[in-house]
Amino acid sequence: MSKQKYRVVAFGGGTGLSKLLEGLKAFYPTPISEINAIVATSDDGGSTGILREEFHMPAPGDVRRCIAALSERKDLLRKLFDYRFDNIESGLHRHAFGNLMLTALREITGSFSKAVQAACSLLDTVGNVIPISDEDVTLVAKFDNGMVIKGELLIYQYGKLKRGKIKKIWLEPKNIKVNPQAISAIKNADIIFIGPGSLYTSVIASMLPKEIISALKEADGIVVYTCNLFNDYGETPGYTVTDYVNAIEEHIGAPIIDVVVVNTGKIPDRIVKRYKELEGAVPVKPEEEPLKKAGKLVITGDFIEIDEKERVRHDTYKLVKEVLNWISKRGRRDSNPQPLA
Repeated sequence: MSKQKYRVVAFGGGTGLSKLLEGLKAFYPTPISEINAIVATSDDGGSTGILREEFHMPAPGDVRRCIAALSERKDLLRKLFDYRFDNIESGLHRHAFGNLMLTALREITGSFSKAVQAACSLLDTVGNVIPISDEDVTLVAKFDNGMVIKGELLIYQYGKLKRGKIKKIWLEPKNIKVNPQAISAIKNADIIFIGPGSLYTSVIASMLPKEIISALKEADGIVVYTCNLFNDYGETPGYTVTDYVNAIEEHIGAPIIDVVVVNTGKIPDRIVKRYKELEGAVPVKPEEEPLKKAGKLVITGDFIEIDEKERVRHDTYKLVKEVLNWISKRGRRDSNPQPLA
């Protein structure tokens, strides 16, 4: 790997983004010199949904996960931030303490962005967590049967009914004020990571504001998309890797993705069976040729990691290392990209 240092931006939300940030953190401060996580704030389920309704604020849940992922603290404060009131029958039931803390900090500082910055300082994060906006936004989806659904949770639930597939999503209000820190980070980035994560409600949702779309179209950094390991029953049933890429670029309105990371590792049959029975999820089949024909460069490898509960995740340390090695050999984006031998 070269001695060059990279400024990195990562888009998304949910478990996918926080897991990627753990991989990026392992390479900080060299060769990664700067990490900026740009996070969707339209989640409206669970603890997050309750706080959004009561305080009319952006969703804190995915932001909390990202702060925890980038935190360097190993003490009681970190454990407190991650704590969830699961075993208590009261108004606090299922609330994550970190969500409550971000809500309180917003009340104290006067804005959600300042609250997130304060939490990052308290938790000693190695990078910046950037909510896309301080405004309370709602995710809206139009399905191919013409149905329009408002709210991330309802969108997912409708998708699970299999009455239609998501055709397009947007945020309301449409002309939200974007966090300027997000635009600056995109413009200065050497590498822009997109995904993994729920395609529409986490990944694309974090890129929808017009200012962010314009910044992505003009960005000089190499854009790397990591495709999901499983198709999501409620959002992406039957999707190929190319379908994921196309959905992102159709919403952006330009072919912004330079590199696609595709897992070719085999997931054990017992785990595939369990995922299908419990969640209706099936693995995304790896593919390369359609992507290459579309002008994308493809990085393949066994990026499977299975935790103690037999949940399948990306091995993000291995994934980030592979991407950094690839880029260090190839260099930045040029006018005539060629895949490495």
